[in-house]
Amino acid sequence: MQSSVAFRAQAVRAAAPAKRSSVTAKASVREVAAPMLASLLIAGPATAAASSSISIIDDRKAIDKGFDIIYEARDERKPFSTRDGLDQVRGSLDQAKARVSESTKRIKSSVPASIKQAYWLEAQQEMRRQVGNMRFDYNALAAAQPKATKKQILAKKQQLFTQMEDLDFALRKKDGAKADKAYSAMIATLDSLNADVL
Repeated sequence: MQSSVAFRAQAVRAAAPAKRSSVTAKASVREVAAPMLASLLIAGPATAAASSSISIIDDRKAIDKGFDIIYEARDERKPFSTRDGLDQVRGSLDQAKARVSESTKRIKSSVPASIKQAYWLEAQQEMRRQVGNMRFDYNALAAAQPKATKKQILAKKQQLFTQMEDLDFALRKKDGAKADKAYSAMIATLDSLNADVL
């Protein structure tokens, strides 16, 4: 019994001096670090102010071209159509016409060459890239037309996208004959629709 009591007493004696020495070590570090930190805080802003100058940049032209669209997308105070970019598409009919012309040019140049070389996936991807823009642009261009013409344009647009889906299916099945036939039908409808809209 006596040995266990003696052991406990020795353990307590050994722990007590260790605490005191660590307290004094912390105090000495604080005494040294405080003046060093103070000198850094005083000298830091003075050197930064001396080395940097203020430059003012006029970004009004960049903002007018749509540089800050990403910030509009995050601004919850604006309507959804502005945040999602739908207003920018509907805003300028000239831009919509230019996008439709560019999409038509890309479809006519790259898709038949890809079909001819049996690059099915490449032709399919090019078609899908152009369809995304054309849906919005044809809707915007149809909205600017008179009511009777608008119905005809929307009916042709629906026919065009149905034919594009048929072409996409033929490309997915890797059927060259059906793809050529679907491409010819789609191009005829595309040219007719562009004649009405552009």
